[in-house]
Amino acid sequence: MISNLLICSVIMTVSMVQGYQRDIDIDNKMGEVDVIEAEIDYGMGELTISEGESNRAVTGRVQYIPDEVSIVEKYTEKKNIGHYKFETHWPDNNNDDEDNNLETELNFSNRIPLKFNIDCGLSEVDLDLAGLKIKELIMDNGLGSVDIEFGQRSNKVRCDRLDIDTGLGEVEIENLANANADFMEFECGLGSLELGFQGDLDDDITVDLSVGMGSVDIYIPEGTNVIVEYDQSFFSDVDLRGFEQISGDTYRSINFREKKPIISIQASIGMGSIDVHWID
Repeated sequence: MISNLLICSVIMTVSMVQGYQRDIDIDNKMGEVDVIEAEIDYGMGELTISEGESNRAVTGRVQYIPDEVSIVEKYTEKKNIGHYKFETHWPDNNNDDEDNNLETELNFSNRIPLKFNIDCGLSEVDLDLAGLKIKELIMDNGLGSVDIEFGQRSNKVRCDRLDIDTGLGEVEIENLANANADFMEFECGLGSLELGFQGDLDDDITVDLSVGMGSVDIYIPEGTNVIVEYDQSFFSDVDLRGFEQISGDTYRSINFREKKPIISIQASIGMGSIDVHWID
């Protein structure tokens, strides 16, 4: 009798746990498309985006608690364009607890150019874009922590738009020179932004940078041609070691060499700071 009761209790407990947490496997087949447009709205939790199978549009997995969050995940194709949507919806009585047990892995095809539009709130986001063909990356980060890696090799397609905004959160980006974008746009409100321009700089890059009350650290390999032009307020702080003033608020790296690619940074600073660091 006692052993039977114990067995029933264990079975009921396991059943309740399995019903409480849900796991979803993502596997979207891909037809004849020229580009995939991905729209991702991620409120809280952990999100990882990386390279997937070449013949699958999007694969991956989601682990979450249905009582705390609902998921919308859909892939469609129309006129040679793949449309992917991933959304999280939180109930009105959610207490914004960081420990919400939402974990998502999305793996995109490495064969088709990709356009990302990502909006994340209080999230931990890891974008490993190495091996992917990034045609467009637009990202708005609220309070979260974001790591973006473009990889050790140059993006195989031209990135037509690279636009990253962060409010109170933290964003770190590495190997920006490998993004294969000639224009980049960054905005930092009250948070922090780290821009690493490691990689192969084959063409000129123009960087439009807006800083409110946050801090921006820029890491550039030694020997790179850099021009910085900025306007600032009385309360802003700019550190341009290794630069020389060439006119007004325009500065140029000391070891500037003609006929080499140039990173041109045009910055507007409120009460925040910008520091440029030279790296090996």
